[in-house]
Amino acid sequence: MESIQWKAALGLGAVMSVGAVPLSPSIRAGVRFIVAAAFLTAVLVQLKRRPDIGRKPWGLTAAGGFVALLSALVRVGHGLVVGVNYPYPSPADLLAYLSYALFIAGAGALWRSRTRRNDPEALLDAFIVASAAAVLIFSSILSEYTRDGQIPALDRAGNVVYSLMTIALIGQVARLAVGPGARNTAWSLLATATLLIVANDLLLLLDTTGSPWAYDAATVIAPLAFSFATAAVLHPTVTYLATAPVHQEVRLGTGRIAMLAGALLTLPVSLIVALLRNSEPDLTVLSVGSVVLAILSLRRIVLLFQSKERLGQLEVILRESGRALLSADTGAEVADVAVGAVQKIVSSPVSTSVWIGGELAASEGSPGGPDLASEQDRVLLPIGEGGSYGEVRLAPLLPLDRSENLALQTMTAQLTQALAAIDLREATLRQRTEQRLHALVEQSSDLVLVVDLDGLVVFASPNAPQVIGRPADWLVGKAPARLCHADDAHVFALAMLSPTSDTEVAHSVELRMRRPAYEDYRWFDVTVRDFRHEPEVAGLVVTARDVTEERTAKENLQRSEAWFRS
Repeated sequence: MESIQWKAALGLGAVMSVGAVPLSPSIRAGVRFIVAAAFLTAVLVQLKRRPDIGRKPWGLTAAGGFVALLSALVRVGHGLVVGVNYPYPSPADLLAYLSYALFIAGAGALWRSRTRRNDPEALLDAFIVASAAAVLIFSSILSEYTRDGQIPALDRAGNVVYSLMTIALIGQVARLAVGPGARNTAWSLLATATLLIVANDLLLLLDTTGSPWAYDAATVIAPLAFSFATAAVLHPTVTYLATAPVHQEVRLGTGRIAMLAGALLTLPVSLIVALLRNSEPDLTVLSVGSVVLAILSLRRIVLLFQSKERLGQLEVILRESGRALLSADTGAEVADVAVGAVQKIVSSPVSTSVWIGGELAASEGSPGGPDLASEQDRVLLPIGEGGSYGEVRLAPLLPLDRSENLALQTMTAQLTQALAAIDLREATLRQRTEQRLHALVEQSSDLVLVVDLDGLVVFASPNAPQVIGRPADWLVGKAPARLCHADDAHVFALAMLSPTSDTEVAHSVELRMRRPAYEDYRWFDVTVRDFRHEPEVAGLVVTARDVTEERTAKENLQRSEAWFRS
C-alpha cells in the first residue's frame, strides 16, 4: 500500500505541475497550493502513524512548508490588490524568510539525527560548497543588481537576504550529502526535492533582478519540489532517514570529490557566466571568494593529512599490540594487552573490559566513559568465532568512527590468534606431560590412583593387573577404601583427610589392601598427595607400593633377634 501511495503522490504531482504550464497564472498558483497542502497532510499523517520517522526534522520541514504556503497566499492577495502577478517587495517576504529559517532548521535537525559524533570534515565541505554558491550568486546575479541606484534599497536588501538564506540552505544540503546515514529511495526523493527548492529560489531571484522568464520556470519547479517531498515522506524507507548508523562511516568518495571539485571551479564558471551575460565580472567578489575558498581548501587538505596520520598511528598501535601478544603466555596477559590497545585506538574516553572464558580477565575505565556513553554506543567485540574465547566490551563516550572500528576488529583477530596459540602450547605441554607420566607409571611397580572430589577413582595406572590382579578400568568409578582391610580402613581415611601437599615431603602409612583376583591381602606403603589445585589432575594422587616381602623379612629378623637375646 505504501509503495502505491508514494508513487501516486509523485506521479500525480508531476502531471499537475507540467500540465499547468500552458494555463493561466492563477491556475498554476492553485496547483502549487494543492500540492503543498498534500505535502503538509502527508507529513501530519505520517507523524501520527509513524513517529519514528523523525518528529523534529519533519515537523520543522512541515512548519516551513506551511509558512511558505501562507506566504504565497499573502503574495497572491497582495498581487490582486496591486494588479501584479508576483509583487515584490511584499509583506509575504517576511513569512518567506521565516519559512527559509524553518527549512534550514529542519535540515540541521535531520543532520543531528543522522550522525552520532561531530564531523569537522563534513562541516568544512559544507562551508566550501556554500562559499562557492555565494561567489556564484553574488558575482553573476547580485553584483550589478545591488550597485544599481535606480532600484529601491528595500528591493536590493530583500534579495540579499533571500540569497543568504539560499546559500545557508545549500550549505546544509551539502553537509547532509557528505555526512553519514542511509542513502535509500526516500533519501533520493528528499534530496531531489531540496535541490528543486534551491533551483526555485534562484529562479525567483533572477526574476526579481530582471529576468522575467525565470518566473514561469519557478511556477513549474515549486510544485514538483513539494511532490518529491511528499513521495519521500510516504516512502517505506523514510524511517531510516533519521537514524544514525551504528558505526559512523564518512568516506572521501567519488560524489564527495565531484562536489568539492565543482565548488572549486566556481571562479572560472563565474567569469564565464559574466561574459555570457555581457557584464563586467565583480573582481572584489571574485578576489574575496578566491581567498576564502583557498583558506577552506587548505584546511580541508590539512584534515585529510591528519586523517591519514591517524590511520598510520592506528597501524603502529596494532603492530605493537601484535608484538606484545606474541610473548603473552596466559589469558590474563592477553587481556592486559587488549585493554591497553583499546585505550590507544579509541580517541574518546572509553571504559573497557575483557572477558575470557566467561570470566573478567582485565578492565580499565576512563572518567565519564561508562556513564556518559549511550546504550546504542556500547560495543561488543567477540573474540573467536561466535565469541568462543570471550569478548571485549567497550563503552566509549563518543561513537566509534570507521577507522577505529576497523582497528578494533583487527585487534580482536589478533586476540583470537594469541589465545589459540596459548591453547595450542598448553595442549602440547599437557600432552607431553601426560606422555612422560604414563611412561613413568608404566615403568613403575607402584599402583597409582587419582581420586576426585567425590572420593571415586578417575584414573588407575596400567600396572593394576600386576598389583591387584584386576585391570585399571575395574578400579575407575569405585572408592579406593573398599580395597582396604576392615582393621586398616580408618588409617586410610585419615590419610585421605590430611593429604601431603605437592611441595612437602610425602608421609606414608602402611596398611593391608585386598587383591580381588587372588582373594588375599598384601601390605602396602601408601602416600596421598594433594593435587586438587592442578587443573590437569584435580584430585588426590594415591601411590601404593607392595611391601609385603619387606615387612615379612623385617618381622622374621625381629623374631630371630628376639630368639638370640633369649
